[in-house]
Amino acid sequence: MSQKLQLKRNYNIYNTKNDALEYIKQNYNIFDDGEIVLFRYKDDNNSLKTIVSVIGVDNTNNNKSYTIFESLDEVKFETSSGVKISNKEGEKNFLVNDKDGYGLKVTSVDADCTVTTDRILVAGGPLDSAALREILPTDESGNAYIKSSTDIQSLLLSLFTKVEWPSPTVTEGKINTTISEPTFTLKKGSEDATNKTYEVGTVLTMSNVTLTKVSNSTTARTCGEFTYGYASEVNGAITKTKKIEIAATNVTVNSDKYIMSRDFTTFTNTDDSATQSTVPSAVTLASADCVLREGECKVKVTVKGPKGECTFAAMPSYYVTSNIGTLDSGHTSPTKAEATVKEDTTPSNSKEIKVNGRYKYFMGNSTAQKVSDLTSDLIRELGVTGWTTVNGTTTIKGTADADVWTSNGNSIVIACPSKYALETVTDSIGNNYKPLFSQIGTVNVATGSINTTYNVYIYPITSGTVMKLKGITLK
Repeated sequence: MSQKLQLKRNYNIYNTKNDALEYIKQNYNIFDDGEIVLFRYKDDNNSLKTIVSVIGVDNTNNNKSYTIFESLDEVKFETSSGVKISNKEGEKNFLVNDKDGYGLKVTSVDADCTVTTDRILVAGGPLDSAALREILPTDESGNAYIKSSTDIQSLLLSLFTKVEWPSPTVTEGKINTTISEPTFTLKKGSEDATNKTYEVGTVLTMSNVTLTKVSNSTTARTCGEFTYGYASEVNGAITKTKKIEIAATNVTVNSDKYIMSRDFTTFTNTDDSATQSTVPSAVTLASADCVLREGECKVKVTVKGPKGECTFAAMPSYYVTSNIGTLDSGHTSPTKAEATVKEDTTPSNSKEIKVNGRYKYFMGNSTAQKVSDLTSDLIRELGVTGWTTVNGTTTIKGTADADVWTSNGNSIVIACPSKYALETVTDSIGNNYKPLFSQIGTVNVATGSINTTYNVYIYPITSGTVMKLKGITLK
């Protein structure tokens, strides 16, 4: 449907141009927005001339104004409803004119839109709402209204459509370089010693240590989120994809060397390191024997490798699609130049194996009456043994009351590491026989690969007395 803007002609003939202009100045408020009015006046030669007044409305304060054109040929303006009009024939909206006996006669302006004819008050109708009042002008009484000559298409768009433009961002790609833990074992003979408990002095064998080449993983450079899609050209086809990704290329590592270090001073060993190299297979540590000490002993090997780096191609700009499926040159995604990305952190890893070292106590019958009668072998041959426990009862055998150790009538010998002292010797009902035992000296007892000084306690029995013992306490 078309809007017909009928041009008006003032039939008065003014004596001078100034008289015509003064009339326009005093009376332009009586004309409508977008109205084109022709005025005639006499020039100095008493010839008829025409000037054109175009009435407009300031969209900011709704005040009317007017624009003067010296002739219809110069008319070029835009109504407040957004209709662009000129007198250039061939354009969509132009003035058509011809001459009659009185001078200039104008027929119409044909504008391709539908507009309101009169001002429409917004006052309690079914579409009246606070949101609607926010986008409309108000008059001097505070009443919201729709202006005359308002483009219906624009009005409906403002009421029912809110164009949204996503703002995608570029997220830089990343490279992550990792190195596997080193490879080695710690054994007692053929048994894996990990988290096991052995006697102090036990020799454990650590295998040779090797490492592997670092590996790289990458995260693509991305641009998003294109909530409603994007296009490569402002008039191009829209791709319904929310994210654009650029994969890494030239994935490699820098020239840093592989490093390997070994920490096992909790054994009787000294820390050491492998010779550094850019070739991973050349970085190794030889096997080693580890002598167990009391408490937790551990061996830890740490390895490090070169850092990764890669290249990401440039991210071009794309046209962002709105929520109503439109494209606009003013809404594009950001660009990012080609870049080389390098790993910030040196890749590293480690492996740790822990083993517990404990002393044993020894107890049993013996014909010995003095320390000189005992040797390391004889101490170790005593019938009862177990792990020492400091400041707590060490159960000689089981937990049941009947599960006790019974002497055979010979002397009872108890040997424990010299760093501990015998505190109690109890039977199954809690009687303490410690006062019956005397410390007669020390014996060097072979424990693994080392000798340990043991205190020897003896209860010399000569009458064939039999004792039933449950536990001992060391301090």
